[in-house]
Amino acid sequence: YYMQGTEQMKTGAHADILQAMDFFRQSFEADPDFVLPYTGICMCHTFLGAWGFIDEAESNRKSSEYALKALEKDPKHPKALVVHALSSFWNNNWDLLTFESGIRKALKIAPGASEVRLFHGMVMFIKGRVEDALFEILLAQKLDPLNTNVNTRLGYAYLCMKEYEKARDWFRIAHDSASLDLYYNFMISWSFMVQDRYEEAETALDQVGEGRDGYQLKLGTAGYLHARQGRLDQAREKIQQIRDLGKQGKLKFPNLNLTLIYAGLNEKEHMYEHLENAFHEKPIALMFIQADPFWEPYRKETRYKALIKQIFGNAS
Repeated sequence: YYMQGTEQMKTGAHADILQAMDFFRQSFEADPDFVLPYTGICMCHTFLGAWGFIDEAESNRKSSEYALKALEKDPKHPKALVVHALSSFWNNNWDLLTFESGIRKALKIAPGASEVRLFHGMVMFIKGRVEDALFEILLAQKLDPLNTNVNTRLGYAYLCMKEYEKARDWFRIAHDSASLDLYYNFMISWSFMVQDRYEEAETALDQVGEGRDGYQLKLGTAGYLHARQGRLDQAREKIQQIRDLGKQGKLKFPNLNLTLIYAGLNEKEHMYEHLENAFHEKPIALMFIQADPFWEPYRKETRYKALIKQIFGNAS
């Protein structure tokens, strides 16, 4: 049951995550002392909340509940430590110090565990230490070469290193091992976009289905591409569309979408206004703002530095 649950989680689709949760429940019902299904169901709740599939408060409550159950079963199990650190990070408004502390505990216990190395790489991404992140994820990939999550993050590490062809190769490898359509097409588009290859970015973005767009950044990315190619009216139409969907509660991250378009229009006052609001929406994409090359033009600006310090504090 546990293995079926982990397999079901690979695609990241809402229905598959719910099915995975059923498998994990059957696993700990069959063996209440088996720690891993508790960690699995914790990850499911964290994922569903992060993508807006369920209410954030409910997600945080459930992920914390199952993380604590995992620690009760085995307080030194590296995966229990990892999910508890991740749950604490989300529950405490992106508390990076607590997250890093938990991952380092797991690292001391299990330095050869692929998942621990992967999440240590995530900490490095959040801190903007891209080379260190790449090192950790390469270790994770060597330890578990068929792990889809590791391979997708390796693709992203190369993207942040501006090795774009390598990035796209790893996104394809991950996609071949699990049908990650929404992630794959979006990240291929993003990789072309940060290279200023706008037509290729649009072609890939067109493959991101509206109904399956877990990133919920398709509109903002499209608006950015319109603006950069001089199609200003289309970019502003996207702004209105995003505002309308946001008011209707049909878009999880309206402010980040608007941030992207105003960046494309080079209207910095509006961009920073919505970027600050976007952090309250807690989109996963902004966790890695210090690593992603999209944000590089702004990193020396006083307002950007102040915002990063406000969100991540001295831990960044």
